[in-house]
Amino acid sequence: MTKRTRDKGFTLIEVVVVLAVIAALVAILTPMLLGYIKDSRLRRAEGDVKTIAAAINALYKDTAVYPGDKASKAYLASDTSSLPSGVTSADVEDLADHLIDNDAGYSTTGRF
Repeated sequence: MTKRTRDKGFTLIEVVVVLAVIAALVAILTPMLLGYIKDSRLRRAEGDVKTIAAAINALYKDTAVYPGDKASKAYLASDTSSLPSGVTSADVEDLADHLIDNDAGYSTTGRF
């Protein structure tokens, strides 16, 4: 009697079952992962807003003006010690007027 040897490797059924299990796990875990990503972005945005609010409040406590306010233009132009060489207080006033008049960087719709 001859002994029959089996070829080494996986059968088609075994490969299909493994692929089906992997596909089921991916289908279950993908929505959860996307939810975690969305939550982390939301928490980061909330943290950024709190940081900006704290910075604005600190600026107000130091200078008694808010950024973008007409009074902030006068405050910025009054301190010329930190300006680069060649930049005058008139340049700062012109830039502040331009930013305030054009609402540069500010959005009331919440879209950037």
